[in-house]
Amino acid sequence: MVFQLKDQAGQPVAGATVGFAGSSGTSVFPTSDVTDENGRVTLRGRVGRTPGTYELTAYHLLGGLSPYRPDVAEPPYGTIITLVNADHTSGESDLPGPGVAARLVAPWGIVVASDRSVFLSQGANGGASRVFKLDPGGILTLVAGGGTGAPGDNGPAVDATLDGPTGLALSHNGNTLYIADSNHDVVRAVDLGTGVITTFAGGGSTDQPNNGDGGQARDAHLEHPTHLTVANGHLYITEPNRHRIRRVDLTSGLISTWMEAPLEVDCTSVGATFYGCLEPHACQVVFDANDNAYLSVHMCGNEIGPGQAALPLVMKRDGGGTLTRVAGSYLGSSDDGISALDAGIPSAPLLALDGAGDLFLSIPTEHRIRRISSGDQTISTRAGTGAPGDSGDLGAADAALLNSPTTIQIHEGHLYLADTANHAIREVW
Repeated sequence: MVFQLKDQAGQPVAGATVGFAGSSGTSVFPTSDVTDENGRVTLRGRVGRTPGTYELTAYHLLGGLSPYRPDVAEPPYGTIITLVNADHTSGESDLPGPGVAARLVAPWGIVVASDRSVFLSQGANGGASRVFKLDPGGILTLVAGGGTGAPGDNGPAVDATLDGPTGLALSHNGNTLYIADSNHDVVRAVDLGTGVITTFAGGGSTDQPNNGDGGQARDAHLEHPTHLTVANGHLYITEPNRHRIRRVDLTSGLISTWMEAPLEVDCTSVGATFYGCLEPHACQVVFDANDNAYLSVHMCGNEIGPGQAALPLVMKRDGGGTLTRVAGSYLGSSDDGISALDAGIPSAPLLALDGAGDLFLSIPTEHRIRRISSGDQTISTRAGTGAPGDSGDLGAADAALLNSPTTIQIHEGHLYLADTANHAIREVW
């Protein structure tokens, strides 16, 4: 928005410094600026994410600048906005500060807290290895990863060293943030009350039987963990390089292998089998309200398609371990409105479930987010068009352009996504 500074005679005042401020629940940038030859300054800001009335003010000793009080209503269903890095330009920023004005480098992991705070990670695809928090008022702060030396266990998380953090998860009570510190081959835990970081899983030697299964997670060996999921009293840890998913009992701390690809698979003779995690972002697992697991994995076999090709599919795993196909097909279509079983999935999607049981798929190579209805199991587009780009804010999400989106989360009906190659965090209402 543009403010104009005038003197008492009503004439524009050029070259004057004007400060900006906002009421609680807003963020403004810059915090000050100099008027142009016409006495004008431009304020950019973000009002709160809760409907209501907010105030954005420009002020100067001369007076004459009135506050702006926008009434904020919920946007129409399907509207997309950028929460962090509105300019979609890579870089680093001094923090704390307004999230919309901050710079990121290829964010990867996100998790949403009960108060709508958004935790996000960067460093897996370049940039400093950091974990940030966007609070409900739109202010971005550093949570972990400000150090440059030793890992920093048992000290402040903001002084610790991370290396390529990817997946994030929150404990059931929301008091602990788990971080897949991928290149360190460990999972870290941050006490959000004290800010202290520790190693929760990994760090053990490679020569122990079964990489430490059956023992304490802290003594086990992990290899490049990525996705993290907290469900049914466990933390699930994906190790794509080992084609397996481990899980840690959050009460006892014991670790075990929950799912693992066989060492050898004859894709020409089996009906359908788990082949492995053939992409760095593959093998994520999420759970529905009945503790059924949904997985993004590579499968092969005569029931999947001809030849020995392993296809990225979405599978459902029941409590007994039986796998059934949910989405993806050999030579499938990219059309909306068809059965998810007939849809083509060009790369392993990242997954999220909403409260109604609808399943969402973030497909990086397709630059869009798709939704599978829990009712008729048809697939449709929730965000993106299939073409890469960085436009569309404040418009319909299914007309906006995304660029290699990765992690997605659903919270209270809102879709949050790491628009990775746009260096941004976006939200779909």
